[in-house]
Amino acid sequence: MNSASRPYAFLSYLLSLPGALGVLLARPNDRFSVFHARQSLWLWGVALAAPLAWMVLSWALAWIPIAGAMLGVTLF
Repeated sequence: MNSASRPYAFLSYLLSLPGALGVLLARPNDRFSVFHARQSLWLWGVALAAPLAWMVLSWALAWIPIAGAMLGVTLF
């Protein structure tokens, strides 16, 4: 790791998806920057998938009479 890698690693988090993809395209041989770009992509994916999974689970629980509605509200 050198000091030139740090701004690219920071940009991969700051600019989220475009920043991480830009770092992967601009510096594919820099292990430090690529590590942080991949981690940023992973965090972005989890931040997108978690609310979607929560919505699907709440929708599925809504079909259970009485208890499903209470569980859906509890998850909120």
